[in-house]
Amino acid sequence: GGWVHVFRRDDNGTPDDPSDDVWSQESKLEADDGAAGDRFGDGIAMYGDVAVIGASFDDGADGALNVGSVYVFRHDGQSYVQEAKLTAPDGDEHDQFGWHVSIQGDVIAVGAPFEDDLGNNYGATYIFRWSGSSWAFEAKLTASDGNTWGSFGRSVAIGPDMLLVGASGANGPAEDTGAVYAFTFDGQEWSEIRKVTAPDATEDDFFGTVMAASGTTVVVGATGDDDACEFDQNCGSGSAYVFTIGGIDCNENAVPDVCDIIDGDSIDADGNGIPDECESAIAIIAADPPHGAIDARQPFLPDGSNLAGWDSVAITFDGDASSLSVEDFAITVTSGSPPSIIDVIPAGDTVTLVLDTIITPGAWTIFTHVPSDTFTALGYLPADVGGDCVSLPSDILTLIDALNGAIDPLPIWSTDVDRSGIANAIDILRVIDLLNGANLYDNWLGVELCPDGCPELGCP
Repeated sequence: GGWVHVFRRDDNGTPDDPSDDVWSQESKLEADDGAAGDRFGDGIAMYGDVAVIGASFDDGADGALNVGSVYVFRHDGQSYVQEAKLTAPDGDEHDQFGWHVSIQGDVIAVGAPFEDDLGNNYGATYIFRWSGSSWAFEAKLTASDGNTWGSFGRSVAIGPDMLLVGASGANGPAEDTGAVYAFTFDGQEWSEIRKVTAPDATEDDFFGTVMAASGTTVVVGATGDDDACEFDQNCGSGSAYVFTIGGIDCNENAVPDVCDIIDGDSIDADGNGIPDECESAIAIIAADPPHGAIDARQPFLPDGSNLAGWDSVAITFDGDASSLSVEDFAITVTSGSPPSIIDVIPAGDTVTLVLDTIITPGAWTIFTHVPSDTFTALGYLPADVGGDCVSLPSDILTLIDALNGAIDPLPIWSTDVDRSGIANAIDILRVIDLLNGANLYDNWLGVELCPDGCPELGCP
């Protein structure tokens, strides 16, 4: 038997302030074929509207004791409805499939820590994947260096592009130190990439007994660790270890870069966390329009027919750029939606990025060369003649001073506001139009490119 109670949070309209939260019971779940002693609720995990619940003492259809099973519930908008019952394809007596469960996206991992096909309580973990209409068995995983009583599957956690499996009885520097095994999926199969033990592992720590992950952070419990014991070295005070998992895999070997560096498989001479083989030999040194330029001109052509603005940028590198492609660049914006790169035109050390539309008005558009993590940024803020990232009446005076030669010359994109091809007194009237929202132009008065401050892009 067993029940699982589901509670839902009401944040009272203040999601960032938990002090006024109210938690109310929404559902009480049970297996549709539950029986006494099943221990429904041994393992619990949720993702979105799906709840996964283990019943590790559920007996098999043939009467085998404590084979274990997992029940999947999905919220239909009104209540949780049982969607599936999962069992191991090779389940056997006392495997206790469902002792611990995890779900991420369309993947469920189920631990069976007392499965013994390879040895007494060697343990195994089973993977199921949602096909769009049902949950299907995908793989059975075991430890490459497992041992009897290793209890591989005592805990499981799915993180970004990685599955972690705890084996609380795994042997490491000593017996029963415990370990966590990391697996990745390449689209076809799961592969073990790493075995992790506690940095201060000792005998009977049972590292990996429990585990939980959120994003790239995972917490691993070692219930037998004795570090808090001053005199009794077998007191089992316990410890929890926090790790960061996942991350960039620049050389596409299914192992995160940080692991490659730690394991010595990659060199990181400059200590920036990027394997040397992945770092680009070239980096951005200039651009046209130049980094930090702000287009102050009207957002329409003089005849009012089309949007107008920068729809390409030429970027110069400190070496040959002829092999660069769209995949080498990323575009982000400080607000709104970024344009897309539709073509990369190389010419020696310079490439021209051709965009599918103009850069976003009222925002910085940042063009990043991903391999070197260098960038150039362009702003678009109509009427911002002075280029100080905010459109104000003072921009009218700045333009007058520029036209009269009272200040140093400004670039054409700051002074030819009406896009006529020449900067003259008419542009003063156009700045006024843009600030007032006249002649079908939006009102740009007081708009800031970086209201929260972004000095790395050149804003004050």
